[in-house]
Amino acid sequence: MMRKMHPIFPITLSILIAGLPACAATPKTEFEDCDAVRFHEVTYGVKNNKTIFQVKEKVSVTRGNALVFKLKPKNTRGTPVDFENALVTIVGKSDDPKNSWITEISGKFKDGDELGVCVPNFVDTELEYEYLVHVEGLGTLDPRVIVKL
Repeated sequence: MMRKMHPIFPITLSILIAGLPACAATPKTEFEDCDAVRFHEVTYGVKNNKTIFQVKEKVSVTRGNALVFKLKPKNTRGTPVDFENALVTIVGKSDDPKNSWITEISGKFKDGDELGVCVPNFVDTELEYEYLVHVEGLGTLDPRVIVKL
């Protein structure tokens, strides 16, 4: 024998299910589990009619901590590229396997957004690791990171 449900039950259930993501844990970024975070700014775009693309050439970070980039897209009215909607990709240079821990991370970012990777504890220290910072419509830079103890 089938029981007849109260007509409000399906509505209440769907509201509860729809509300679950709001009380579930927020998704983690790749570097939230690192011991510490140190930010390195990547500034790109057009400012005062000049193209800018800046990242510190060489930075250092310790094992277990995060190599994190704070993105600073700059737009000037009338520029041909909307840099706040340009794809930004950061990845270890593939010509040397030692750079493989810098896994590819990419996306479109607003001013102040962050992206990064944890520096694994197995990474050799005192070496320079090479990676690429590519901004769609602008170009590519190849800075370095030195891992410290």
